[in-house]
Amino acid sequence: MEKIRAILQDYHTLRTSRKPTPWPYGYTNVYENIQHDLLLMNFIETRVEPLEAALAEYIASPPLTFLQEWLEYGMNTLRSGIHEEVRADMKQNWPLFFEAAEWEGYEISYEKTKQTAETIRRACHRYEYDDPEILALHANKSCDCVYMCSYCEQMAEAWKTKMTRTHTHPNNVFLHPEHQAPFIKKWITAHPASSFPWPPTKVYHQTLRYGPYPSTCITEFAEMCLYVKDSRKKYKQGGKTPLQCYDELCRDLTFLFWGLRVTDSDLTLFMKLWNQLEIVPIWIRYDRRRCREILAML
Repeated sequence: MEKIRAILQDYHTLRTSRKPTPWPYGYTNVYENIQHDLLLMNFIETRVEPLEAALAEYIASPPLTFLQEWLEYGMNTLRSGIHEEVRADMKQNWPLFFEAAEWEGYEISYEKTKQTAETIRRACHRYEYDDPEILALHANKSCDCVYMCSYCEQMAEAWKTKMTRTHTHPNNVFLHPEHQAPFIKKWITAHPASSFPWPPTKVYHQTLRYGPYPSTCITEFAEMCLYVKDSRKKYKQGGKTPLQCYDELCRDLTFLFWGLRVTDSDLTLFMKLWNQLEIVPIWIRYDRRRCREILAML
């Protein structure tokens, strides 16, 4: 994975190499923005094959710490979405967090954790402070700010801490991250030959349910290609200025590589690239063509 980190280091160096221009001139300079975007596209395009080779090497020979990183990644991903819908791939890749409520004194059930988190959220939303120590934080003190009183904030944090302590299992591995490391060590010792889906199913695109909009999960390459094509139909709409056209450019490529950090764990880098690297050339083909169309409008 060091090959991947070297590429990412070069990418971020190139990304930040553009001379900064005072707002709003840098934002509205469509020509310079697109030239820089094209430069980054060209860089990424020439690195797709080395990145694919590095992923293949990681798949064939995962490190000795793989199981530990696999469990850490699963728990942290689930924890980050504790108030959201369960991602489609989570139950398949980390079944132990969905099959048992507890293990060796640790609460590992994600579904039960979600229920607990919702209970805490409702309790904190009501602000039914009945703890003398918490009430004392604001007693005989007027709010020091109309919009964000520091005393009110202290009370809210203290109440949240109390509700968390009251309603959670003391060894919940999601709500108490300090228990993750000892749990993983103990679990690996008891399950040294554990196996998980490897490599995992690629999830090219995924959105969670939001209001009236259903959740989506794309795991088929052909379906993802169609999704990319549909998302860029707006490129064909006329009557727009170059700046408007630049504003509506899809940023899939930027979001992927911007979010990759040299300091990320091996498994974090693998999962992000494994899910989307295959679609990168498709993004580049559509977006490069659009960038050149916008340049022709200037």
